Amino acid sequence: DLLGPHRMVRPSMRVRGTLPRKAKASSISIAERIRAARGVPQAVVKVTSYSRGREACRRHWSYISRKGTLPLETESGELLTDREQQRSALDGLSFDKRKNARDQVNVVASAPKGASPEAVRHAARAFAQDAFAGQHYVFVLHEDKGHPHVHFAVALKGKTKKLDPRKQDLYRWREQWAAKAREQGIELACSPRAARGVGRKGQKLPIYHMQQRGVTPRVTHLAVKDAATTGADTPWETYARARNAAERQAYRQGANDLRAAAKKASAAERQKL
Repeated sequence: DLLGPHRMVRPSMRVRGTLPRKAKASSISIAERIRAARGVPQAVVKVTSYSRGREACRRHWSYISRKGTLPLETESGELLTDREQQRSALDGLSFDKRKNARDQVNVVASAPKGASPEAVRHAARAFAQDAFAGQHYVFVLHEDKGHPHVHFAVALKGKTKKLDPRKQDLYRWREQWAAKAREQGIELACSPRAARGVGRKGQKLPIYHMQQRGVTPRVTHLAVKDAATTGADTPWETYARARNAAERQAYRQGANDLRAAAKKASAAERQKL
């Protein structure tokens, strides 16, 4: 069973905002559900940080280029092979004069272990051309940490608009990254957590590092207290259970549609014979 037992963890149930009126299955294609069922690795695209001001952008460019030892590729295909060329390229960008204004978003896109570095580079180039069209950006491929990944430094102030990444933008970037990777022979999927039977969000890095140090975060204390004092399901748990049922039904319907299509194709083939 792809979705397995209904998995919910109390700490993830402490949510803000209102719940959807009705639990609906994810609007993804049958092909995407097949990839999820096969356990194809999920596309990973993360915003790691923002940079404010020219100096902060310069430091980040230096960091991802390993102090100029790795070439940065720009949106026009130009290679910046040392820190002097990086400084010259930064001089051509415009920076917001407001003190706390963000000038650059820093993004990482990852590929599975064993993926061809050149294929990842080609996928990154095509991905950036779509995802960051109209923006100035540089990117570089890293092959350490066991799997190829690409760092993008994208200027928020573009030729016609200022980029303001939101949750829906991140999901769209994941879809684009998965599609461009598949074009290069790298199998990646992009499906919501609920479609994979996952009932909680990924752990935030600060929480993870606290737990690694043996420190119990306050949010965990609150979650345990909430679970101990409240026996009944929370509204979010009730919704999550209904969403899980909707996703199961969507998989069953997809399987029925595929069977019907196969029978129709088989019948048509027999008529030709």
